[in-house]
Amino acid sequence: MKYTDYLQDVERTWNKQSKEQDRKHIMLGLVDECGEIASALKKHIGYGNEIDKVNILEECGDYLYFLSKRIVEFNKFPLEDLEYLNEVVPSKAKLPRKEDIDFYETFLSMEFMRYQLFFNQGCQNIAYVVTIIETVRIFLHAFDYTLEDCIQRNVAKREARFPRGYEQTKAIERDLKNERKILEA
Repeated sequence: MKYTDYLQDVERTWNKQSKEQDRKHIMLGLVDECGEIASALKKHIGYGNEIDKVNILEECGDYLYFLSKRIVEFNKFPLEDLEYLNEVVPSKAKLPRKEDIDFYETFLSMEFMRYQLFFNQGCQNIAYVVTIIETVRIFLHAFDYTLEDCIQRNVAKREARFPRGYEQTKAIERDLKNERKILEA
């Protein structure tokens, strides 16, 4: 899937509100998804719990969902810049060896960039967006996933939840077992 197609799919399932409400929803969504990833890492590092890789995949997909909405809604990049992302997402750039990835440090990089987005200090040019996406790609690689896996399963999860676009009742009454099966596929 091209990243520009993913951006359109994000729009399909977005709960459209006022510009100010959308901005708040996006930023709180990014905070929430980072918090869910942080919680999984904290439980692993602090308590020795095994990391639920499927949950990491899901939360990274949700993080990309909110990040993508942020890119479309508030940055208004020219189409040619967004088309450049089509080349970045299926990146063939060499990844570090999994054993050399410190997923904790990589996550902190994601969190720092999210913080900059929150205060509108980042995401002013397409290179910053590429850096965020590449950081997510490296983080996912540490858990044996690709960015493409993440995007495709995020789309499939939202397609199952919102087959006709966003619906409030579907957002509340979710079929978590079915969504988990989709993510595990």
